[in-house]
Amino acid sequence: MDIQSDSGFVPEFSNDWALFLDVDGTLIDFAPRPDQVSVSKELLDILDDLRIQTGDAIALISGRPIHDLDQLFNPVKFPMAGQHGLERRDVNGAIHLHSMPDGEFSRVKDSIIEFAKNKDNLIIEDKQHSIAIHYRQAQEHRDELEIFLEACMKKIGMNFHLQSGKMVYEIKPHGKDKGSAIQEFIIEQPFIGRLPVFIGDDVTDEDGFEV
Repeated sequence: MDIQSDSGFVPEFSNDWALFLDVDGTLIDFAPRPDQVSVSKELLDILDDLRIQTGDAIALISGRPIHDLDQLFNPVKFPMAGQHGLERRDVNGAIHLHSMPDGEFSRVKDSIIEFAKNKDNLIIEDKQHSIAIHYRQAQEHRDELEIFLEACMKKIGMNFHLQSGKMVYEIKPHGKDKGSAIQEFIIEQPFIGRLPVFIGDDVTDEDGFEV
């Protein structure tokens, strides 16, 4: 696993770290479709070694739902935060869910899905509590997509926000992000009292870096 910094300084690994790892673009490469990625046995072995060295203080922090992450990293069930912190599984296996605001979100999701039907290669990822629109294979639709999504945002008010990432837009509720997920982990065992180290690659990871 390579760790890079703009300064060129790479800190020496410490057993006192609490490791928080982004998945897509960090642990695994992006694929044309979210369901086309895979996790190698070599990566699982590396993560298991890190888990042992840190005394189980390792968690995955991802935009993917926990269900999808479990399928990817099967048979290992790591502590993890899914959907950018909207759902979280602690080290004991308990699931913590962010309450969803009522309103227009389900109807907006339907309109986004309908919009994508008429645009070749736009990929919709309905995560139940959020929705992602991938345009990696449809970059010619990016401007039109952005205008459409901004119009959608006006329908669902201040409880949601539009987040951009690498070739993806996502609409999700306010109040939870990768940073808030890390903050919740570091007040729990075995993370408490350790130096939190978050490794990511995208603008969606910036909330985690701020922690």
